[in-house]
Amino acid sequence: MRITPRSHRRSEPRNRWARLRTAARHLGTLGVLSGFTMLGTSCYIIDQGYHTVRNQVAAVPVDDVRANPDISSEETAFFQHVDAIRRYATTEIGLAAGDNYRSYVQYDRDYLVDVVSAVDELSFTRK
Repeated sequence: MRITPRSHRRSEPRNRWARLRTAARHLGTLGVLSGFTMLGTSCYIIDQGYHTVRNQVAAVPVDDVRANPDISSEETAFFQHVDAIRRYATTEIGLAAGDNYRSYVQYDRDYLVDVVSAVDELSFTRK
């Protein structure tokens, strides 16, 4: 299932203002990251900042994903499981119900994290 942000725009003014505030925060983050670059830090920070902002911009509200008629049964079951976990956290454990796990980003790969470990040449001993 591929969801484009354009097809999930809401016409509610409140939602538009929330998106504008989020975009302003992202621009602020990019400004801070640019400042770090000028101070001579590595490109790693810029690269990670870029990916973070890209994911936040690509995020779609879970309610919009659920409203999509093309959603698979696996995704529906996944979102129901997330709801059960959120309910347990708030009712049984007493955690605050925030906005965590309320947005969804579709990835085009079957893994989420790349792990890189440096080793000496021709060896498995870490540097």
